[in-house]
Amino acid sequence: MPVKPYGRGKRINLGGSPGNAGPQVLFPTGGLSREGLSRFLSAAYGVTAVENRGRIPLVQRVVPSAGGLYPCHLYLVISRDTGGLETGVYYYDPMDNSLVQLRRRQGTKAVDDGGMGIIITAAYFNSAWKYRGRAYRYMLLDGGHLIQNLSLVLGALGTSHYIDRDAGDRDAGELLGLDRSMEAVLGCVAVGWNKGVSHALEGVKNATVSCSPELIGRRGESAYMEGFRELPAVHAACSTRRTGEQCPGMTVTEADPVAVMALPRGRSLIRGAGPESFRELEEMIFRRRSRRNFSREPMPRSLWQDLLSRIGADAGNMTEALSYRLLRLGMIGQNLEGLEDGFYLFSGDCNRLSLIRRGRVAPALGAACLDQAWISRAAVTFLFISDLDELERCYGPGGYRQMMITAGRAAQNIYLAAAALGLGCCGIGAIYDYEAKALLGLTDSSALVYAVSSGPVSGHGNRAAG
Repeated sequence: MPVKPYGRGKRINLGGSPGNAGPQVLFPTGGLSREGLSRFLSAAYGVTAVENRGRIPLVQRVVPSAGGLYPCHLYLVISRDTGGLETGVYYYDPMDNSLVQLRRRQGTKAVDDGGMGIIITAAYFNSAWKYRGRAYRYMLLDGGHLIQNLSLVLGALGTSHYIDRDAGDRDAGELLGLDRSMEAVLGCVAVGWNKGVSHALEGVKNATVSCSPELIGRRGESAYMEGFRELPAVHAACSTRRTGEQCPGMTVTEADPVAVMALPRGRSLIRGAGPESFRELEEMIFRRRSRRNFSREPMPRSLWQDLLSRIGADAGNMTEALSYRLLRLGMIGQNLEGLEDGFYLFSGDCNRLSLIRRGRVAPALGAACLDQAWISRAAVTFLFISDLDELERCYGPGGYRQMMITAGRAAQNIYLAAAALGLGCCGIGAIYDYEAKALLGLTDSSALVYAVSSGPVSGHGNRAAG
């Protein structure tokens, strides 16, 4: 299902329409604006199109999703009565841009920390029915796309926030009333919480009482998940993370660079904060589609440099500095004017590009990605590579979870940069691990965990789900 099917309960219609050009702010003087909240949620995780194909509608949203399955859900935790919303917990239903109240304020109890938290979860069944045992990796990537979109939208609105990558899974799950065998907490974006996510969640829990309507029609999902109990077990293991040691930086290939070039600095996805910046970002978000009908025409130097420099310009905003030590970013390029075909690695700050292997590598990459021929036509395919042994050594099991979410966050910037430049873009999560390792000459403990292709597209052609 594209949304959680809650039964009867208090539902708050947020109104508004995506793309409204009027200036809005999320937090004006005096508290939360419902109009601003409506526009914020529509840009962060709204619906752009619905196609009725059989029993379950095919839904397109503002962020990409593996297979167009959209396992992620958003919940709002409001710490202080404001904007017509009382202190409590709400589920965001993007199909009709409304909030379903799950917890309401209890008597006169108050929370000593105002603001709002946006909790991101993912339902195992939504991905498991198609991807089975590999569903968890796609859930994490989808969560990364969504978390980054939330962060970008808040940044464009000029609203200070921070991302809690651990989110106190147990505390958040209890507050939301989740069945943790069916749904996983992936993270929390906190706005105006000064004492930490766990403290704020505990305060809201103590000041509210559950009024959660019953979930309906999910018995089939629960029965199906009996065959995939390893998924919540893996998530539980990946919810523990060591924090004392930091990875010094990953070496994913022993090959020496053939050549090194500097990348020009470019414009960021967000140029400051305010109504105009938000409108520009909103336009990119609603224009984004997963398009993979790539053409073989050469990509002008100015265009590919603009794409790469935008990614470099946003490197500092993309995620915390610590997260960059979870991944190395690479690229396979072809038909790029003035740049040799081959496999490249970016420096950690994305300001330099090192040629590792010459030649046309894209067709072989397509074969290593379950024989998806469209990859062989893409001008650029960005590669997310991680040393899994180093990840485990430095961060424990939780390193994998954070690495995959970070890959999704970085990929969301690539999608939006491509949308801004009128280029096609499509992610690839299905990979033959050993074939990709051999093709790229990766170290024994390194792996290609995600890829995103981009480049000029023809006027007509296939569009991927999501």
